[in-house]
Amino acid sequence: MKFISLVSIFIFSVLFGFGQLTTELKKKQENLTNIRLLLKKIEKKSDKSVKKLNIINSEIEQSKDYLKSISEQISVYEKQIATNEKSIYKLKNINTQIKNEYENLIFFAYKTRNSRNKSTYIFASENFEQAYSRFKYLIFLTDYLKQMSIDYKKSSDSIAVLNSFLSKQKSELINLHSEQKIEFKSLAQSKTNQKKVLKKLNAQKSLLQSEIQREEKNADILRRAVAKEIADEQAKQKAKKNTSDKKSKNQTKNESENKKSQGKISKNNPDLTNNIKKWDTKILNNFEKNKGKLIYPIEGEISGYYGNHQHAVLKNVTVKNDGIDITATGNLNVHAVYDGTISKIIQIPGANKAVIIRHDNYFSVYSNLVSVSVTENQQVKQNQTIGKVFSEKGNPEKSVINFQIWKQNAKQNPTEWLKK
Repeated sequence: MKFISLVSIFIFSVLFGFGQLTTELKKKQENLTNIRLLLKKIEKKSDKSVKKLNIINSEIEQSKDYLKSISEQISVYEKQIATNEKSIYKLKNINTQIKNEYENLIFFAYKTRNSRNKSTYIFASENFEQAYSRFKYLIFLTDYLKQMSIDYKKSSDSIAVLNSFLSKQKSELINLHSEQKIEFKSLAQSKTNQKKVLKKLNAQKSLLQSEIQREEKNADILRRAVAKEIADEQAKQKAKKNTSDKKSKNQTKNESENKKSQGKISKNNPDLTNNIKKWDTKILNNFEKNKGKLIYPIEGEISGYYGNHQHAVLKNVTVKNDGIDITATGNLNVHAVYDGTISKIIQIPGANKAVIIRHDNYFSVYSNLVSVSVTENQQVKQNQTIGKVFSEKGNPEKSVINFQIWKQNAKQNPTEWLKK
């Protein structure tokens, strides 16, 4: 039957949909677990600070998002359970109808179980046409009996599958409600911690203002260094292009003269510039195609976001971030996010070192490195270690890297480029 065949498609689509929902929920739960592990480390080993407050704020936002996802999945489960119950009710009715018809057919088949009864039924016909019709009817009846048996089994199996799936859904729903209650408690605790840290920081406004000024100064040094390096790189590329154009023109002229002397005229000549452009475009396209897929430069959690933001504590104070801050949680090694060339290694007074990697027209910047394991003009591969992030002894909160991406002289939002 058509309805029964659709049940299989329905079950598959539902299972696939729930698989996706569960995967997304697990990913969000994993991210939340990681940021809470980082907070535990900071709680044990560091004083109250803006970085910690930012991480708590991030935890609260992730917790709200996680709770929203749980609520959405609960809603989906409840709707699907209601749909399943309706489907089971319909299937049971169909199953009853099939069962009744099947029983009647079995009884009739029993009465006409031997060839003599079948023959009597056929030969009792009034004429040949009626006898032929009865003969065809008996063949149809046999086939229909077989099909009814198959449909009955399919109907019964579909009910069993849906009942099993329904039971699993209800169990998952109970677990989600429990998880939701636990998460609400965790969120309340996070907000309490947020208030405590905020209260402590409000008593340190002068220190915070000094810290902002120092960070803005260091950011400006890095910003100018990156801008200068990009400008120098553009000048180099322009000089190379001019040299290539000049060589190409001379080569074209020489080849033309040579061919003229041989009595041949060539309209198409090799163009070195075009070859360079093709190679550059290939690298550029590869980097751009990996938007949203780049690896994190360090194992950690984002504790500072791109762009202009109101300060977490000081009112009417805006802080500017040319990239994102990532607080390390595990391995303190810093890795290249993509294949490229080490363009510049910069020493920033009071803010350690920064490495700039060129990816054709794009640049990735890694700052606050205590040590660097690469050299300028060195080719590096994706995930290759380029250095180690600075870390105050016994204070993991200070293991923070600032990561930036530039397209020529235009800043990019790194969160849009990193793998989600």
